[in-house]
Amino acid sequence: MAATNLECLLAMVACAKGIGVPRGSGMFRQALRAIAFLSQDKITAKVDYLKNTFRWSDAEVGIAISKAPTLLTRNKESLQRSLVEKVFVEKFICPYKEVAQHLAEDYAAACRGEVPTRLRFA
Repeated sequence: MAATNLECLLAMVACAKGIGVPRGSGMFRQALRAIAFLSQDKITAKVDYLKNTFRWSDAEVGIAISKAPTLLTRNKESLQRSLVEKVFVEKFICPYKEVAQHLAEDYAAACRGEVPTRLRFA
């Protein structure tokens, strides 16, 4: 039985490292907790979901999970509510950089609670 527990632990450590959480990281224990109750299929599905939904690369998913391993345990609705900013900017800000040169700056100012200086009410 001890060999089985050791094998499981070694598999969890390998999985955590495989998804981008280095062993010396302060988040490593949280990653192990998150992985402990998930099958490899569910972890793979969650990583794929993050990549497809937020258009993240493998590296970006690794960075996100290494900083917040509990992402693996959150449901899809919860993830959509908290990680949509990047998608919004890519869809509605970036395509108009040439036409509306100050749009990104104005959007950032509005997000900080400031009124953009170029905003005029007619």
